[in-house]
Amino acid sequence: MRSAKEHGEVVLTAIIGGRGSVRALDYVMSRLGPDQFEDSRQKDLIILLHGYATSTHGICSSAALSDLLRDKPAGSRLDLVSYYDLLAARPLPEGHAFKHSVGQLAELAAKRSTGTAMATALEILNHGVWEDEHTHLKGHDDARGYLMAEFARIEAEMHLSDSPEGDAHDDAMSVLDGYAKAKALRLSGQAPGVMFGIPSLDAYLDGGLTNGEMAVIRAGTTIGKSRFCVQWAWDASVRQGKNVIYFTTETLRPEICINLIARHSREPKFSLDGGLNSRSIRAGRLSAAEETALDAVVTDFKGGDYGRLRVVQMPENCTMTALAARYAAIEKMFTPDLVIADYLQLFEPERRSRDSRDFENLAGILKKAERWCGTCSNGRGVAFGTPWQVNRGGRANLRTSGGYTLEDSAGSQEASNTPDLVLDLLDREEDTSNGRRAPLEIQVKKSRGGPRGKRFPVEADYATCYFTERDLGDAEMEMALEMDGADA
Repeated sequence: MRSAKEHGEVVLTAIIGGRGSVRALDYVMSRLGPDQFEDSRQKDLIILLHGYATSTHGICSSAALSDLLRDKPAGSRLDLVSYYDLLAARPLPEGHAFKHSVGQLAELAAKRSTGTAMATALEILNHGVWEDEHTHLKGHDDARGYLMAEFARIEAEMHLSDSPEGDAHDDAMSVLDGYAKAKALRLSGQAPGVMFGIPSLDAYLDGGLTNGEMAVIRAGTTIGKSRFCVQWAWDASVRQGKNVIYFTTETLRPEICINLIARHSREPKFSLDGGLNSRSIRAGRLSAAEETALDAVVTDFKGGDYGRLRVVQMPENCTMTALAARYAAIEKMFTPDLVIADYLQLFEPERRSRDSRDFENLAGILKKAERWCGTCSNGRGVAFGTPWQVNRGGRANLRTSGGYTLEDSAGSQEASNTPDLVLDLLDREEDTSNGRRAPLEIQVKKSRGGPRGKRFPVEADYATCYFTERDLGDAEMEMALEMDGADA
């Protein structure tokens, strides 16, 4: 098995051998950082090669390298130039060998960093460590926080390719390719992104939530944020054939699965007026006929030609790093199209510090989630959604003005600033149906680069997580149009 030094020599030979390869250098720099080269001479060379290529768009020659190092002591200058010449004289490696060595350098560096992090965390746990002159880390909480932060950093270094780059002029043709794919999807009756399952809302948003975009569904307590997310996950998987990962925090995984079955029971093929009540399923109170129907619903949901829908129960102290790690493992089984985190307000910061300025609050979690959904899957990204509560001011605004403002997000203003899309669930009318036909409105409060302000009347059956469009009378329609105009 080759050592880190040997893999580094393969990588550098591919860059400087022959007439030099800027393409090989770009490939390396998109996947490795200088610190992932264990040998100090290799680290110095990759820094110099990258700096030279950035300014000249070429690979530094031996003579140019000697000139760059003219202010260095003669011994170190001659040693580095001699090492450069040695690598340049070697046969160029095969492409697969080059890429393998790049991957091995990243993996070996991660192993070294992981070992160092675990040793430091153990020292923090047992004896304490001064992080700087003001911060002394000691005990279980500090050790765990340090380890989580280091693992997040190591994971980021391992996936530098998740932040792709390239010349916009060279990439211009990809715009035409993307347009052609989007047009083909539309002509086949599909959408480029993940739809919400409310036809008028989906038509208004024109294309659904696409890879790398983040949506927040806001509402007050018990209005149906999580149940709307269940409907969204179900519709994306069953009706759109998309692959979904549903991360749940406060709601247990078996309950989410019951809610999904209850929602599936509303499909017309089962001829169940009102579907199967999730509470009755949970309590074992179905009639004989409903029990027979339940078997049919479960069989269809399990064996139908639908997209994947994986429900993940997150641990009590869940973090974005933990979510990203679970996502990476699941991604090896199928390609996700939508991730729902129910919900980010319950996520823990990666690291706690006694210095409150360094404490990762909800704003930090939201920003990390937004960056992650835009760069995961080797830069492909994934559509990402999460519910969010509004604050007391939002509830007061709903009573006085009929809606929320963007400043009404509880916990952090970033819940309104960070997402690409903010949808509000509004309960402006009294519910006289005992939760079986609750009158609600969905308002597009924010849509980056798209239309916003319009409201869509829906009714919710909380017993089956069923949200559908609601017909309005003339008076209600007139009022809704007035509200749309005021919001615009």
